[in-house]
Amino acid sequence: MKTIDFQDISKENMSTMNHNIIKIKKNNKEFKIFMSFNTNMDKIIISFTNNVKKDVADIKENIYYSKFSNLIIEDLTATENNLEHGFGIGNSDKHYANDYVEIINKVNSVFNIKPNNVYFTGEYENGFLAILMSVFIQNSTAIVHNPINFVQQIDVQQKNKLYKTLFSENVNKKVLNTYLKRFSTTLLMRKSNIAPKIFYIQNDQDSTYKTQFNNFLNKLEKYNIYDGNVIKLIYSKKENVGKSLSFVEFNRIKSLIFESKNFQYMFDNVYYNSTASVVLLDDDSREESYNILYKYAKEKEIKITFGVNSAHILNGTKNRINEKQFIEMSKDNSVVEFVNHTHSHVKLTELSKNEIHNEIKLCKDFLTKHNINTSHLIYPFGKVNDEVISIASQYVNSGSKTNGDIVNPKSNNFNKLLLNRIAFEAPIDKIERNMLKAIKCNGCLIINIHAQYDTFSIKHLEDILELTKKYKLDVIHLSEAIDRLGN
Repeated sequence: MKTIDFQDISKENMSTMNHNIIKIKKNNKEFKIFMSFNTNMDKIIISFTNNVKKDVADIKENIYYSKFSNLIIEDLTATENNLEHGFGIGNSDKHYANDYVEIINKVNSVFNIKPNNVYFTGEYENGFLAILMSVFIQNSTAIVHNPINFVQQIDVQQKNKLYKTLFSENVNKKVLNTYLKRFSTTLLMRKSNIAPKIFYIQNDQDSTYKTQFNNFLNKLEKYNIYDGNVIKLIYSKKENVGKSLSFVEFNRIKSLIFESKNFQYMFDNVYYNSTASVVLLDDDSREESYNILYKYAKEKEIKITFGVNSAHILNGTKNRINEKQFIEMSKDNSVVEFVNHTHSHVKLTELSKNEIHNEIKLCKDFLTKHNINTSHLIYPFGKVNDEVISIASQYVNSGSKTNGDIVNPKSNNFNKLLLNRIAFEAPIDKIERNMLKAIKCNGCLIINIHAQYDTFSIKHLEDILELTKKYKLDVIHLSEAIDRLGN
């Protein structure tokens, strides 16, 4: 087995030892690694082990062995102390996790691998180091299964042996206070105030669900750490308790992550590579639509679709946006989209055929005059019947009304002229459930806003936007969402 000094790591030296187990000498310690670098690929998969020789045989069964570069690091904490797992803790003088970071950064640098192409993988105890490394190396990604996040919550006997071996002391408050940051992933995140990108695969039947997963989420909330980068992949299998995922299953998940741009969620053991979206739709273009909602959306660069009543703008109706504001907003098309909400905002079901035609056509003509070509109609007050739909179809390709449900393109009742919407005022847990429904069917969640209502608040809007980040959902204009539904 060849040995190389840390300072001598170079592309030339490492290439001569490719596909081999080697030792890297650093600070009078020898760190054993296995490397397999594919110079034609810019991604690397990094994992940790307590027996690199055994893992080398396993990794060659991995479908990504030949596709990507691979690096396996043997945790010296475990091997030099004859421990089953060492968590990279090191000893009282040195935290070996810091050495692993330096080795990884040096290797990535010589092979020109960017942090966003670095993937740390691991299960249970080895998942701890995978998450830890993704915190240290910003913009990298961790893919973990039932990981340990808090060493102090592992089996008591295993924990006491670990602490006593490493620090020659029994578990006591002094040890915990001195080395606590080595034992917790969230304490390290607290320092940066953000969770790294983690694909967190968790069996809710496993003991780690309560002791590690729930505590992980609780700590993020307690420390006010943004968790939108943590993609939670929950499944439920009693027969898999305490077991690692098979290579086939783990590779299936990795395949989705590496090769699918929109991979988002796993629910009931089914993985979703979803094109689902969220639309924020403000109905009536009131003063508040301009003064509050539009200005917020402009600042945050959020897409909003606004319904227009042309008569109110042309007549300068009180409490509505005026023509000057309308023109300003219409030019800001990266944020604003306008759609037809009829000319004077009356119940179409109470009008004659000619009156229905006029209400839709006059608004459409007004928008066209301002170079706005919309194919969507918001039915005023949600009032719609077969006659209204028949007439509307002569001017638009789609229509919507609020009924508290998602748009499901796979439903037998799917009709673009009767798209569902959910009220903005719905409780946040209901909105979250509807987002998950949309993800499962590649659907759309249209959230109906009335910025002038007392029930509208920026806080609730921000809560909704946090959920879209959590589930990696695009917030897009209504026209874009309808195009996706058509595909």
